[in-house]
Amino acid sequence: MRILECGCLEGGHTSVLAQAFPEAEITAVDVRETSLEKAKFILSASTITNVRLTKENLNEPSAAFTQQYDAIFCVGLLYHLRQPAQFLARAAQAAGFLWLSTIICAEPEATVVEDDYRGRFFGEPIEHPLSGVSPQSFQPTIGSLADMLWAGGFSEISLLEKSMMPDGNGPAVLLKAEKTPDIGG
Repeated sequence: MRILECGCLEGGHTSVLAQAFPEAEITAVDVRETSLEKAKFILSASTITNVRLTKENLNEPSAAFTQQYDAIFCVGLLYHLRQPAQFLARAAQAAGFLWLSTIICAEPEATVVEDDYRGRFFGEPIEHPLSGVSPQSFQPTIGSLADMLWAGGFSEISLLEKSMMPDGNGPAVLLKAEKTPDIGG
């Protein structure tokens, strides 16, 4: 099994994934070298050996998406991206299964329509280690997020959880998206 983790930060989720799937080959990607160094330390202290860490900016086409995976794990990244629909389309080309946890825009706060997707722009303090690397991200509404996933190539979307972020940055969702194989073709 091959798993891509998008936005591994300091490796917390990475170590859980590696322990849950010890036979899997896991590629964990982050844009910040300092985060990757911390992840490397956490993984080496845990004697985890099935993870490859790479530095890439997933806000643009990247080498990670030139490979095929059984699953993509994306927690806490999508809401930092300027072009989330393009990211989701690249993810759909690389895997048939996506596990996604992200902040979305509440419908009453949707003030922008971009490429037919409703949402809001969100300012990012790029110098902060937990921020994205673009000064502005686009956060879609739940309906537009579903449209992005369908347009990207996922055919089945299951909303697993919706919650409110304690910091007031908006609602968050946990979902899985899958591509179903063509039947009879």
